[in-house]
Amino acid sequence: MSNEADLDRYISLRRIDRRHWDWTVRIPEKGYKNCEEWAPNETVARDEAREAARRLLDGDD
Repeated sequence: MSNEADLDRYISLRRIDRRHWDWTVRIPEKGYKNCEEWAPNETVARDEAREAARRLLDGDD
């Protein structure tokens, strides 16, 4: 499993509104995934993006 710093380099996180976030995970030769979601704070939104990155790296998505 990759550590957070490794995963964060694949993540682009953008705040849309107070609790509305948009994130994109792009991993060369593995693909990408993007999502627009409601999250209480940046930490929760980034954790969701990290989980998506882990799934892409593992080939589960």
